[in-house]
Amino acid sequence: MRFMLLRALEKNAVPILLNDRRMNFNDLTFVRSGELSYIINEKNFTVKAGEAMYCPAGARRYRFKGTENADYFAVNFKCAPEEKLDLPFHIKDALTPEIEEYFKNIMKLVDRTGEYDKFKCDAYT
Repeated sequence: MRFMLLRALEKNAVPILLNDRRMNFNDLTFVRSGELSYIINEKNFTVKAGEAMYCPAGARRYRFKGTENADYFAVNFKCAPEEKLDLPFHIKDALTPEIEEYFKNIMKLVDRTGEYDKFKCDAYT
């Protein structure tokens, strides 16, 4: 399965509001601590520590503004329609040591401006 990485980010801050919009990429977000509350395609849920949120391309995503810090990381990516991931919007028990290590390796390829070495990222994914 081939993915094209668009963006990788880490945050440890009060979550900002993400306006309701139809996504043109996939968003996979893992929460280390705190909470993130979403509505995806009219399904409302809260992602807690150790869990993840998956919003596929084409879905509508909205994130509520938080009131307390949340430590989380996300990868935004595209893939061919025939390679669509079959994941639920809310993934319980998602954050494993292997996922943490994979993300750390991706972040090594992303510089402080958010740009990344496309060749190395494509090879890694």
